[in-house]
Amino acid sequence: MMNWKTKNILVVDDIKINYAVLRGMLKPTQANILWAKNFTEALDHFKTNDIDLILMDFQMPEMNGLEMSKLLKKENEKLPIIFQTANSSNLKAEGNNNYYEDILEKPINRYKLLYTIDKYIK
Repeated sequence: MMNWKTKNILVVDDIKINYAVLRGMLKPTQANILWAKNFTEALDHFKTNDIDLILMDFQMPEMNGLEMSKLLKKENEKLPIIFQTANSSNLKAEGNNNYYEDILEKPINRYKLLYTIDKYIK
């Protein structure tokens, strides 16, 4: 099992159960899992914690995940962002891949989640 004891992973998702499922899947890695329900909370975590990776939901109220990613990448272009979405076709449009590293299709497979994060987390 991966050991990410020193890593901070930020889950940006407006639905608590989605966060809880991801937190459960990531628990064995010992990573510190943070949760933001919107862009304001994500930015607060981003400014007060050393975030190693973001798991970003695409479909969010107020501002979608892609818009959030564009703003967060302006703050730190090296920050790995992995989208979690039920419909990746919106994301795969030309030019959008500058704002994320990877996409995980919902429902998320635990092994694919761990493998994908492991590729990008430092």
